[in-house]
Amino acid sequence: MIIPPRELRSRTRNNEIWDLVEYLETGKFEKVPEEDRFKLLNKDELRLIAAELEKCRSDFRYAARNYFWISDKEGNDRLFELWDGQELVLQKLEDMKKRGKPQRICLIKARQLGLSLLGCGIIAWVCMFRSNRRGMIVSEDEDQSQNLFNSYLSPIYRQLPWWLRPKNSSFKLDTGIVLDVPAKEGGLGLNSLIRVQWANRKGGLGQGYRLNAFHGSEFTSWSDLQGTLEEDLKYALVNSPETIAILESTAKGAGTESHAFYKKCVNLGDKADWEAVFLPYFFEKKRVLAPPSGWRVGEEEGRMREVVHANWARCSNAVCGRYFNRKNGPETIDGKLCPSCGSGTLNPYNLTDSQIYFIVNEKMNASNTKSIRQELALTAEEAFIAKGEQVFSEKAIENVEYYVEKASKPIKGFFDRHGFFHGYNENDFKRQCHLEGCSMFHEGEDLHLWVWEKPLTNARYQIGVDIGYGKGKDYSVAWVNRIGKTGSEDVHVATFRSNMIDPLAFAYELAKLGKWYNEAEIAVEYNTPGNSTADQLLMNLSYPNCYRRKNSTGSPHWLTLQNTKPKLIVTADRWLREGIFIAKDPRFLDEIKVFTSIEGSRSTGAQGGFNDDIVIAAIICLFTAHEGDYEDNYGIVPSKIEKEPDTCDYKMSCTRCKKLWGSEAPGNIKNCPFCQSMFIKADRNLHVPISKEQDPRNDLRDFDPKPEGEHSSYGEDRDWHIKDYHVL
Repeated sequence: MIIPPRELRSRTRNNEIWDLVEYLETGKFEKVPEEDRFKLLNKDELRLIAAELEKCRSDFRYAARNYFWISDKEGNDRLFELWDGQELVLQKLEDMKKRGKPQRICLIKARQLGLSLLGCGIIAWVCMFRSNRRGMIVSEDEDQSQNLFNSYLSPIYRQLPWWLRPKNSSFKLDTGIVLDVPAKEGGLGLNSLIRVQWANRKGGLGQGYRLNAFHGSEFTSWSDLQGTLEEDLKYALVNSPETIAILESTAKGAGTESHAFYKKCVNLGDKADWEAVFLPYFFEKKRVLAPPSGWRVGEEEGRMREVVHANWARCSNAVCGRYFNRKNGPETIDGKLCPSCGSGTLNPYNLTDSQIYFIVNEKMNASNTKSIRQELALTAEEAFIAKGEQVFSEKAIENVEYYVEKASKPIKGFFDRHGFFHGYNENDFKRQCHLEGCSMFHEGEDLHLWVWEKPLTNARYQIGVDIGYGKGKDYSVAWVNRIGKTGSEDVHVATFRSNMIDPLAFAYELAKLGKWYNEAEIAVEYNTPGNSTADQLLMNLSYPNCYRRKNSTGSPHWLTLQNTKPKLIVTADRWLREGIFIAKDPRFLDEIKVFTSIEGSRSTGAQGGFNDDIVIAAIICLFTAHEGDYEDNYGIVPSKIEKEPDTCDYKMSCTRCKKLWGSEAPGNIKNCPFCQSMFIKADRNLHVPISKEQDPRNDLRDFDPKPEGEHSSYGEDRDWHIKDYHVL
């Protein structure tokens, strides 16, 4: 047992524990074999040990910081001291337990944040301080499992004080740690077990076991993740709030089985069996590097700071300094008391120049910057890098990641038969319909339409459409852009997506969507089955603004051919790369990462098993809106748009650095983008007309103005003049 001099004792362990350990290792116990020492204990000593055992059993943090010795990266023995990321994971597990759920998390992280150590520590704690428990530790292969066993599990067990360490009848990698009294000794033991396995071995994981604790390391490299989770672990893990299970890994590429699983966990939120957690690179305190003299934060680095500021908060107490997710449902945790130390307040966190320059330097020295983004990520989506022969450039994908991360959550809903948009904002826990006069709750309904921005008066909109058969496989998608005026970007405002709506019924939804967005021009892909939708929209519904090709024929609808698809892609990539096509839908990001050249052909599209319907609808929307600007040799040539102070709605200024810039939404700006000062000012440019959000009641001219459902504000007995869609 390690007993260092007082001046070298770890600060993590309580002083009284150092004294207790020293007392029970010296004096009358010093020269007595460990198995005989219990006979020397008096009643007071036994009572003290029992009390200490109970403290360890009830509190992982107490047991870890006082009794768990592990080997660090340099091979030195030290007591377990929780890092920021480990503490955040523990808080997540405790929150799930309070909600009465089994504690199961799916965690994506940057490299080297100590999560394998935490998982092994939790397994040891569950099984070494309780009887009749079963724990399992799994890594991707045998070598990694051996490393977890030797580096973490073995030191924790072997260096427990003799009066806390349970007996074992086996201690080997292939049999695990059997925490029980050897058969030859007789008597009763803990009857607990810790198994160590690897994911790519033959045979299932956990089959025939009842597991109370589980840690799966590098799950993104497992050969059959879905089978392991749904066939093996689902029935092995005890369905109890006391059960703890952690899946952790760095990301291993977009469009993979693990990426789809993590996205599903994110989308389901607190309804997911495995709740999603992400830990960024700066949780490791050593990832700092002093920048050279004269170095300044550029646009790309400024975006990094902006993303962190939006997502993370930190305790103001310098001794504590814990990180927390800044967003908590519809609110932030700004100004609240730190739950860890109870004295500091939580404030939005800004990356330091040293933390930013660390990444800059890593990228400068890397042969492949993709690997840096994966291993040292700021967001989970950034960590899941695109694989294969990408069609869209890395810069275009980075910009999409940035704007998707920056976007607010959409209002999800649907049009009723009279053309009114019903739905709720995801930040509203009550799930009440946003439409005035509608008292219905729409959670659980088919909310195919996601809206980031409602129609603005005097704004021009374009809709690109890709059609599916409506049989549960490919999707029918309508993508809506607000077309930028001179000096501003094209901004994505809404997406309709369904794989169950048939092509003819979809035409009615397109008519309502187009009418709502100021009679937007609708460009339907005129390929089977899109010709049914397009003809229905133009001929039977008489929609007044169907797209017509910008050529001598002027024929209606968009036709994707071998010579037109490259124009769509080249145009979209250039606009995305320049940052003047602002996409907000996270599903677009998922698809653009797996949109590749199809092996063995000249075609492009989604990798096998994935969709590209949103991408196709989006690039049709962008191209058809600007087809008049097209040049045969170069595609649509956008110019870099700057936020000029005099051409935007508001002129922004900083009182510290005196910089000027333009903005259309000053309420969303909290800090100066140049120096991060909070002392900023917004002045209205009176010569620039501001577009205002419409009241949909005032602009659905050809739709029945009465929303569906029983609403008290629409109870008058009157003729609502319900009209058929053919008069559109």
